Amino acid sequence: SVDSRRTGIRIGDLGFDLATQTVAKSRLGFYKDALYSYWDWVAAGLQSGVTAGLLDLAERRDRDLADAIDLGQLAPVERTDNQRAILQRRAALVTARRVVEATAITLSVFHRGADGRPERPVAARLPNGLPTPAPLTDDEEARAVDEALSRRPELASLRLKREQQQAELRLANNALLPSLNLFGDYSRDAGSGRVSRQGNEWSAGLLFEVPLQRRKASGKVGQVTAKLGSLDAELRFAEDRVRADVHDAASAVRAAYAAVELVRQELSVARELEALERDRFLLGDSTQFMVNLRELNTADAAFREIKALADYQKARVALDGATGRLLDRVTP
Repeated sequence: SVDSRRTGIRIGDLGFDLATQTVAKSRLGFYKDALYSYWDWVAAGLQSGVTAGLLDLAERRDRDLADAIDLGQLAPVERTDNQRAILQRRAALVTARRVVEATAITLSVFHRGADGRPERPVAARLPNGLPTPAPLTDDEEARAVDEALSRRPELASLRLKREQQQAELRLANNALLPSLNLFGDYSRDAGSGRVSRQGNEWSAGLLFEVPLQRRKASGKVGQVTAKLGSLDAELRFAEDRVRADVHDAASAVRAAYAAVELVRQELSVARELEALERDRFLLGDSTQFMVNLRELNTADAAFREIKALADYQKARVALDGATGRLLDRVTP
């Protein structure tokens, strides 16, 4: 069952599987970058919506302030400050829309049409919000480690290389062994030439050979054994690195989840303060400047909530990439 031809076929089959794992590793990195770009685009679009809402709020208030000034209820400076805020928010909206466009351009590298050309996603395709995050349990992390060790392409590549060297080692060890060959011959003269044989002749026998000069085979065994030892060490290191990748990704998921919870609490408090400040302004106990400041604080908290939610999704993508699950989520 071991000879040079069979060994060559086995090594060739393993080489095909090795090339497949190399492609899978490239696909894994490609999908990870694509999803990162997608969540950046979604976050930029939602943040642009917050900026647009902030501008709309100031523009609607400007009309109310004009009426109040005409009635003598407010000083003109209040409307002047609000108009300053309008200009500031218009500039912020221009910047926010530029970020949306930039992230859409980046995403178009991965998002392509049927003809293979990049397609820039339109704002109408933005979702209304980001998915609700879920906590990561210790059991999920343990399963993720086991899954990564069995599925990561770089580990599969090293195991295939090891199988190739094991096939080489079996062939090299085979060359050190004696050979026993069974042979059989049959001959008979045919045609009109001189007769050298009378009738059918049969011969059979055994050929037993013992290799005396085995330096080449012994050297090959030592060479392949050394390669196997190197691959074993490389595989152990790669497995440790994969475990570290999964644990780091899981830590990032937990940190992102905690950040979302804290920012949401901050946003809730900021909205409450904004509403109270607006009530004080209507009662004459506050100024337009303070209302504008409260609105900006609320918007800042909303921006960071969106970023925290997007960071959580990106952390999940990193975890799926570390385990290899990302190859199942995306259709080639």
